[in-house]
Amino acid sequence: MNICIVSETAFPAYGGGCVQAERVCRLLAKKHRIVFLTSKKSREELVPRNVKLYKFRSITAPLTSKSFNIPFALIKQVKSILREENVQLTHIFMPTLPLGLAVLLAAKQLNIPVLSGYNLQIENISKNVPLIKQKRIINALYKGMNYVLNKSDVVHCPSRFAEKLYRSTGGESRVVVISNGVDTSFFKKKNNKSVRALRKKLSKPAEKILLFVGRLMREKNVGVLIRAFAILQREHPELRTRLIISGKGGQERNLRKLAEKLGVNKKVVFTGYVEEKHLPSIYSVADVFILPSLVELQSIVTLEAMASSLPIIIADSPTSAAPELVRKGRNGYLFRHDSPEDLARKIVLLIKDEEKIIRFGKNSRRIAEQEHDIREVIKKISRVHKELVEHRKPGKPVRKYQKKQKNNKNNYTTRLSLLLLLRKRILTSSSSS
Repeated sequence: MNICIVSETAFPAYGGGCVQAERVCRLLAKKHRIVFLTSKKSREELVPRNVKLYKFRSITAPLTSKSFNIPFALIKQVKSILREENVQLTHIFMPTLPLGLAVLLAAKQLNIPVLSGYNLQIENISKNVPLIKQKRIINALYKGMNYVLNKSDVVHCPSRFAEKLYRSTGGESRVVVISNGVDTSFFKKKNNKSVRALRKKLSKPAEKILLFVGRLMREKNVGVLIRAFAILQREHPELRTRLIISGKGGQERNLRKLAEKLGVNKKVVFTGYVEEKHLPSIYSVADVFILPSLVELQSIVTLEAMASSLPIIIADSPTSAAPELVRKGRNGYLFRHDSPEDLARKIVLLIKDEEKIIRFGKNSRRIAEQEHDIREVIKKISRVHKELVEHRKPGKPVRKYQKKQKNNKNNYTTRLSLLLLLRKRILTSSSSS
């Protein structure tokens, strides 16, 4: 099958949706011919040999440490590629951004089935941009996002939470709920020489290592984790602990200042961005994984931690799907998302009991293997692909859609102008704050 995969930022990826696009691409490329559309800034040496890459000019999204790119393409350009490559199906990981939208409209005009990923929460933006924190603006943005998603043949949601969010904000397309998955053969607990050396480098003997992995943005709520760690140091000095924060983002400077202000900067290690090939080692040195994030459609890093046999402590945020991954009393705990004190208590519950750390870690691994193994995920996605191609309506697009073709292009141009205006306002807001 000839499949076109679309992801704004890839090779290297930034954010869960883009990471998932890369991983799905690599596995599907073993059996199918893949055409991958992304930004001009992708690095050719990271792309699998049997994947054909098309790159488009892009702008850098603000507040993302110059890591997330937004490429632009004309519908005419995309139609030419889809025809030339004889694409039978398009899998768009972020159809509401300009490149994904162009591919969706082009595919519809060519009668090519579209599977769209539900990989963006408006709260990812609103938590970082004061201008769009009002409920009415958030609702309007969801309405606009679903206007696009509703043109897809099928929408892929990574969690029940994501499905509920899509439906509650006006989603109408058919939904399949399939986990993002995790490669349990790659992410697993290791205790080799390099892991022992890394642990020695990052911590002192007998210390328990608490780990966070992710983007350092406001919605990740890492400040609550640092405050909880400070409480732990102050109230339980007998519990020797160290906090490792792996990732980069616009909040890194503020988080470093917070650690210094609270007097724990010597016990908090900021590793910066960690390449995927080194992530298993980072998880392997840790004893407990903590996700204080307020906004998640599933949480790939939590799946990786679980596959690495780590107990998990997750924020109970109402705008996050990550709590679905916790089996209370089996593999971890939830904590009140706005309470460093509650998080500190949950950390103590775990690290005081070595047997519990081991038991919870084993249960995490078992859940990852049974419910989230990437090979089973790919099988499910492949079945959806096959069904869409086999049930594609023969012939040209219906006349009604052809009549609206001009309006679709105008709508696309209008939405593009609004996106550029929003970017200008975000840049103005971030420079003044």
